[in-house]
Amino acid sequence: MMDVRVTHPLFVLRHGQTEWNLDGRLQGRRDSPLTALGRAQAEQQRGLLRQVAADHPNLKIYCSPLGRARQTAEIATAGLGLAFEVDARLQEVSAGAWEGLTRDEVRLRLNNADLGEFEMFTNAPEGESFNALYDRCAVFLAELSGPTAVVTHGITGSVLRGILLRLSVDEMEHLPREQGRIYAVSGGQEVLI
Repeated sequence: MMDVRVTHPLFVLRHGQTEWNLDGRLQGRRDSPLTALGRAQAEQQRGLLRQVAADHPNLKIYCSPLGRARQTAEIATAGLGLAFEVDARLQEVSAGAWEGLTRDEVRLRLNNADLGEFEMFTNAPEGESFNALYDRCAVFLAELSGPTAVVTHGITGSVLRGILLRLSVDEMEHLPREQGRIYAVSGGQEVLI
């Protein structure tokens, strides 16, 4: 796996809560709309992003092309004079044939196998492997040239953070993935703001 070292801060925003988050469904590359809470979480991120941008005037913002992330980015940057650029490398890992299924439905298909989140997403039929996800995240990070904020997804965001924190796959899987907050990663340390 690619060794990535970034000397500037990365700010990771997970999209707001969606209808499928509430249902416990695997979204992957498919989409469902933000809930009222999800829109409120994106508004909360706007307040946090305002301070991040004030502290880092050269801040660049990138966003996943998926609807839930784009809607979050639009809300979080509204009125701040900040633009964001869409980058496909920030989209969620593909869960292939399991997208749209609940976690319980996936477990039933696998004879009640006890799968963690990463295993469930990265071992789906016709889905994306962990190595492919890691590689696209590592290439994205290696190309950054200054303070950057990204609006992305739970698993992709965990891998981005995990690469910079130099974590194992198991440690990445157990990172918190809160919505409505910002994870600031700099100098091998992470702070939740």
